[in-house]
Amino acid sequence: MKDVHISAGFPTGSAGEISLVDDVYVILPKPEPVPEWFFAALQENFGGAGVPREYAFHVRVVSGKDQSVRLRFPFTATNGSGYMDPPYWIRRDGVWCQETEFDTVFEARKYAEVTVAIGTGETVQVANKPYPLPKSIYTEIDELVRWHPFMSSTVYGETADGRPLVAL
Repeated sequence: MKDVHISAGFPTGSAGEISLVDDVYVILPKPEPVPEWFFAALQENFGGAGVPREYAFHVRVVSGKDQSVRLRFPFTATNGSGYMDPPYWIRRDGVWCQETEFDTVFEARKYAEVTVAIGTGETVQVANKPYPLPKSIYTEIDELVRWHPFMSSTVYGETADGRPLVAL
């Protein structure tokens, strides 16, 4: 390996198997389990459209040296076949910015490839769209409720990961 660690083990992370092939990190989609009842309802009511599996990529990259790292995100029939066009995003120092076209290769219905320049000990995140942390979403909801008395929020339950399901 190139003294790089890539993972999706964080609250908004999304990636399947990761491998290094010819100096390119190939990051497969994360299979998303869909309950059978939901799959059946989508088939019946929407012709199968809208199945929320394999829908995104979001990884954390940590480097042990100054280098450029190429990340390839292959698309499948249910992941990116028609909706994962650029721009892609990178998060440095807590701020999301769009990657430039120079750093991105996009092959429609095949893959997206993002090259990231990263420094020694630096951590960045790369994603198909910016992902705020759940805590910041809850804070924003609380702010809206505080500033607009006609709004309210309710917790309806929790996700499979134990996060609250909050509605505004």
